[in-house]
Amino acid sequence: MRVGPHKEARQRRREPQDESGCSEAGHKIVYKHGTAVGPPLSPKDLQREERRFREFDSFLRDFVKELNDLSSEGAAVLVEGKRDEMALSGLGYTGPIFTIAILTANAASRERLRKGVSKMIILTDLDGEGRRLAARYVKFLNNEGVAVSLAQRRRLSKASRGVFLHIENLRRFALVGEQLPELG
Repeated sequence: MRVGPHKEARQRRREPQDESGCSEAGHKIVYKHGTAVGPPLSPKDLQREERRFREFDSFLRDFVKELNDLSSEGAAVLVEGKRDEMALSGLGYTGPIFTIAILTANAASRERLRKGVSKMIILTDLDGEGRRLAARYVKFLNNEGVAVSLAQRRRLSKASRGVFLHIENLRRFALVGEQLPELG
């Protein structure tokens, strides 16, 4: 039986294993999306990952404090949906939050936007669709006469280093950061 070139390449990338599914080093190999997920992290790598989570957790705390400070000056946050709104609230953000669905469908919310919001902070997801939505709503909000800020979205994207793409996952990352043990 002939094996196609893609399957053959995947097989060459895999670590050699015996009939029990273990590698030569004795590690159980798990395949995810066609690639092997290797052995557990070394203590040094584990410390590096814990440090990254702690740094991101610290960034999130400062980020939410900054959003709260901006909201006290009349700014509001625009997110994609209800889960994003719940994630920001769960992190401690207390200012006004607009969702895209409510903002576009409801004339009363647009009126509230014009009267009560001096600046809108756009926090759409960090994927391609989120970028398109951000660009669309920059134009929409400028037409409504509201100043727009994408700086916080850019900072969040840079701080996350591509680890997550969806705003609704922020709460999970903050919880993981709180649960990490202290390093000695």
